[in-house]
Amino acid sequence: SVVAATFREGDRTGTVGLIGPTRMRYQKAISLVDTVSAAVTKIIGSSDHRVIGSSDHRHIGSSD
Repeated sequence: SVVAATFREGDRTGTVGLIGPTRMRYQKAISLVDTVSAAVTKIIGSSDHRVIGSSDHRHIGSSD
């Protein structure tokens, strides 16, 4: 499974993701991806940080 979040800084957009087992702890994975996305946004110099809401987190490849 993959949990991913999109970040934007000006006209630049990127995605941070985590690959894990189908039965991973999704709440913790989402929190980690959000934290990393925020850090990347801060590092690349965004004064207008915006991590897209939870509906933008993608869980791909589940066999559930």
